[in-house]
Amino acid sequence: MRADNPDDVRVSADLGEEDKRLPKGDFGDFCPVTYINENWLVRGNPEKEATVFGKTHIFADDKELEEFKFNPAKFLSGH
Repeated sequence: MRADNPDDVRVSADLGEEDKRLPKGDFGDFCPVTYINENWLVRGNPEKEATVFGKTHIFADDKELEEFKFNPAKFLSGH
């Protein structure tokens, strides 16, 4: 699994009022990395997001964002 082409990725901050909001990933407002690694729900920071397969995933901090970007399949399957 590969992340979307970086040139095609939009983040919520890039959207205007008339643009459609990006759908959230399966974890909603919570960090998938923290949940999978620690079995703990931590609310994500809206400034730390990545879009994969057209869904926006929100992360607790830069560490979790970078871990997700390195291997998104680990956090998107089997949860």
